[in-house]
Amino acid sequence: MTTTLMSLTEYLPIIIYVLVAILISYFITKKVAKKNKLSLLILPGIFLALTLVTGTFGMIVNDWGALGYLIIAVLSLGALVGSLVSSLIVYLTVFKRKD
Repeated sequence: MTTTLMSLTEYLPIIIYVLVAILISYFITKKVAKKNKLSLLILPGIFLALTLVTGTFGMIVNDWGALGYLIIAVLSLGALVGSLVSSLIVYLTVFKRKD
């Protein structure tokens, strides 16, 4: 029982971060994707590019600046997951209803 609580408290900030990213990107995606289905992928594409660029910079740099790049890469990876989930929710609620 205590190990379950300990692991929950370790992962709780990550879960809250992804839920906040889902909530914020849901409203942005809903505004952007009024009629075009491809515009659902704009926000996840931005976060994917940010993750790849900062992750690459984190692997290239040889000093402590790499830690900053890798932290930003992990945060943008969480935002990528959140924006993908929100894009899926918008697709299933808005565009599937029209078909």
